[in-house]
Amino acid sequence: MLKKLQQKKAAIARKQKIEDAKKVGTGLGIGAVLGGVVALFTAPKSGKELREDVKQTAAEGAEKVKEKVEKVVDTTSGALEGAKEKATDLKEKASGLLSSKKNQLEEVAEDAEDALEEFAEDAEAFFEDAVEAGEEKAEEVKKAAKSKAKAVKEGAEEIKETVEDEVAKAAEETNK
Repeated sequence: MLKKLQQKKAAIARKQKIEDAKKVGTGLGIGAVLGGVVALFTAPKSGKELREDVKQTAAEGAEKVKEKVEKVVDTTSGALEGAKEKATDLKEKASGLLSSKKNQLEEVAEDAEDALEEFAEDAEAFFEDAVEAGEEKAEEVKKAAKSKAKAVKEGAEEIKETVEDEVAKAAEETNK
């Protein structure tokens, strides 16, 4: 974040330098032309010589202005190219970083989905095993209950027979 702020501050400073260079170049050009014109009109010469000097000074002033403008254009073009290159580099870096983070996020999402599927399969198998074990245990309990019920029934039959025998004996003894 700090690096971005520093880069932004540097870009603003470069723009300001370019604007300042344009202003200085323009000011120098205008100053040169005005200085030449003032010098011509203050010099004691004839009309023809003055016109010739004005023409020559104007040509020299125009040449100086042209040179200054070219220098400013070169400076500005160089700064502009540098700014374009840096912007392109930043764009490529940001694009690469975004792509990398997107890929990482997709991998994490896939891993999470795989883990969730595996968990669901494990949970399903666990519950199926638990149900199967419960069914087996219920069958065992049912068999054990039937066995105990049969044993109780047999015991009750024996007791019944014993009681009937005892009752029959008691009745015989009472009848004698």
